[in-house]
Amino acid sequence: MTQRCRDELSLAYALPLIQVIASFALVACNQTSAKIEYTDLGPSPDAGLPFLSACTEDDQCLSGRCVSVGEGKICSKTCEASHSSCPPLEGWSCEEPGVCQCTVTGLQPDRCGVDGDCDGQADRTPAAEICDGEDNDCNSVIDDVQGETEGAALYYKDGDQDGYGDSQESRWGCQPAEGWATQAGDCDDTEKTTHPGAEEICVDYLDNDCDAVKDNPEICGRVPLVVGDVEGAEKPGTLKVCEQSTSIDPHLDITEIVAKQDATQIKYAVFLADNPGGAACASFALQLGVTEGAYEIVYLFRPVLGPACADLPAIEAYHQGAPLATELAASFLPAPTGQVTFTLPKLEIYPLLDRPTYHLRACSNSSADADPLGCEVDSCLTPIRRE
Repeated sequence: MTQRCRDELSLAYALPLIQVIASFALVACNQTSAKIEYTDLGPSPDAGLPFLSACTEDDQCLSGRCVSVGEGKICSKTCEASHSSCPPLEGWSCEEPGVCQCTVTGLQPDRCGVDGDCDGQADRTPAAEICDGEDNDCNSVIDDVQGETEGAALYYKDGDQDGYGDSQESRWGCQPAEGWATQAGDCDDTEKTTHPGAEEICVDYLDNDCDAVKDNPEICGRVPLVVGDVEGAEKPGTLKVCEQSTSIDPHLDITEIVAKQDATQIKYAVFLADNPGGAACASFALQLGVTEGAYEIVYLFRPVLGPACADLPAIEAYHQGAPLATELAASFLPAPTGQVTFTLPKLEIYPLLDRPTYHLRACSNSSADADPLGCEVDSCLTPIRRE
């Protein structure tokens, strides 16, 4: 390479870095002729003033466009209406003949996305959003606060709209919104009757007041029985104590249900107000179902078979209205008043109930003509939880 070539290349490298990068690929040094040739594909070092610079003539500007803005002139740039390269701010537009133009309207710091003084910058500087009815962060959404700030409150997702939300799903907001609540602690956000302070509803097996106790025995008057597989000795539990009724034949009146269980079976003892021997052909039933009032399984026992019902079976079982082959063992103890006992294998019950919570009803019929799947006397109803 000749000395002249080296000298001219050194001059090229002395240019501002951006100009060297833009023209580096355009410089060719012919070592034979010791001559540097510049193509006309990019600006020369003294091409002109950049966009937004003050100017008086077109040839002063890099773009060759010096346009009037307000009371002065600035260097603009070329643009296409379909794909404008002008600043994306109110006040700027791509005008004929393909040049960015700006209309001076004066500074507007109270508005987002406006360039009122045509300096290429938004008049309003985005700030953290607060509750003031303004779009502080200029994202086109008013009062969308992202955290704790003046005037904001923490809201909780309230799916059942009972006024209490899910503690695990929250957001900050300036105003109440549908489906959100300021109070947390809902232990079941799908049940409107379940939230802190709600009235306990017996026999729905829900923790209505969110105190971690379903069908609170202090309110419902019973100790809930959780039916699980246990080893060793039998585990007793009182299911339901039922008030005696003067409108019911005492031979048929059920006063209490007690359950005992072990690893394989459950024994229900149904206590009566009087010995059912005085009501020949009376029947007693245990009805089990996952929905109150709809009982998938019915176990029926007739402790005293008088002449009118001598041809009826002492034990029957039904599943969804059809006879069920059962391993039910039922018995009757006459003293001191009367006690009907149903012993049921767990493996017979559980496969027929598709939910772990089910309802148990113990009831009675007075005659042989009564519907075996129904009950004349609805004496005791209680929910059971299998775990």
